[in-house]
Amino acid sequence: MTRGEMRTIVRRRVKDGNSIAWTDAQIDDELNRSAAEVARQASRYQVINYAKGSESFTTTADDQTYVLSGTDIRRIFAMKRTDCSPHQPCALISELDELNINSNYWGGYWRYFITRNPSSAAFTVNFPHYQVQAGLTFTVQYIARMSEIATGGASDTSIYTAVDVDHHELIVQQCCVNLLGQESSMGQIAVMKLEELRDEMVRDLSVTATPDMIQQEF
Repeated sequence: MTRGEMRTIVRRRVKDGNSIAWTDAQIDDELNRSAAEVARQASRYQVINYAKGSESFTTTADDQTYVLSGTDIRRIFAMKRTDCSPHQPCALISELDELNINSNYWGGYWRYFITRNPSSAAFTVNFPHYQVQAGLTFTVQYIARMSEIATGGASDTSIYTAVDVDHHELIVQQCCVNLLGQESSMGQIAVMKLEELRDEMVRDLSVTATPDMIQQEF
């Protein structure tokens, strides 16, 4: 669907065809929020990773921290040492575990933890100890932030591609629930339809048979 088509369907479902309760800008804002929520749901239920990216860095002598240059990182979910064959796996630890670990490489895994600078939004890979051999290459895999549906009148005809077109109706229905809330009878009916569409997405994209089998978050 185009952005304009999404907004038209939202207005029809929330009974606001005359634009009395919500402006176009308010609905467009909720459509962006809803699109991001649909992408998070797909990732949360291990259906599919939208906007997957990677970045590599090479260690230097006695350097414990490595700031990643990516500006679109939302969540880091894996890291491997990639300058060897086979690649060596890495294990993500809590920053609090740093004091209890005596080696960066132990039990067949490189140990690391992630920090994020709230001012710059930069992610940093941290090794527990300074004794990291120079010249090792590690590759981080991450989920990127979603691009928003473009705003402005001319973009009403553009098609939103960040989420597959087969699931644009789920974005629309999530938007309806966000606008209506869950307290009213219309909101409760909207939630029932939302759950139906969400289960349909899981069945469509997942390698498992039923949504009930998909429980574990990343």
